[in-house]
Amino acid sequence: MKFKSLFTATALAACAALTPVAQASYVLTFQGVTFTMDVVDANSLSLRIQNALSTTDADWAPATHFGAFSLKDLGLDFSVGNATAVATYFGINPNPTANGVRDDLNANGINDGADCEAQTNGQTGSVCFDFDPDVLLLDDMNFQIDFSQNYTIGANGPHLKVAFVDSQGDKVGSLLSQNLPFTASSTSSSGLASSSGDIPEPSSSGLALLGLGLVGASFALRRKSHQQ
Repeated sequence: MKFKSLFTATALAACAALTPVAQASYVLTFQGVTFTMDVVDANSLSLRIQNALSTTDADWAPATHFGAFSLKDLGLDFSVGNATAVATYFGINPNPTANGVRDDLNANGINDGADCEAQTNGQTGSVCFDFDPDVLLLDDMNFQIDFSQNYTIGANGPHLKVAFVDSQGDKVGSLLSQNLPFTASSTSSSGLASSSGDIPEPSSSGLALLGLGLVGASFALRRKSHQQ
């Protein structure tokens, strides 16, 4: 009876690890660069930027670094005193972070170290992240944004603004300011936009767990037969 309970619990745990989670994706390709935003959970989003370094578009091609980005149309209320937002870039070790401020990017006011300046009057309804130092531009860049409150993506999708800069922190080309259109509700075992190759996918973990359970069951049966 103990063996049966153990096997059942192991199988259930493996199935739970294999169960996919619904995930909404918002994708925009603009000037040769693809921006993908995925829902991670009720208060986290992931942002993936692809082909930013290799784009041949004359507007952004001279860029060497990623300066800042802002998000709005998420139903966030940053007038609340303890509201926080943190963006983490996964690309180098240690992973750099940027604390969000209640602000928006302005195409005419971008300069190194002052891309985002907290608004003191009124509520902008947006949150801005400024990485200091600027992040070296790559063709595949992954960020996770964690809010202290739940968000609600508007019907037109999240509005994203991105500033690409040169090695001096000066804006290169035009400021991206676009809604990311809803693309699909996909399924993902992890709920993340992308997974590091160093971390096993949950589906692989589930199969490994199931395999360990079956090996244990085999030993238990063999031991029981010897005892009889």
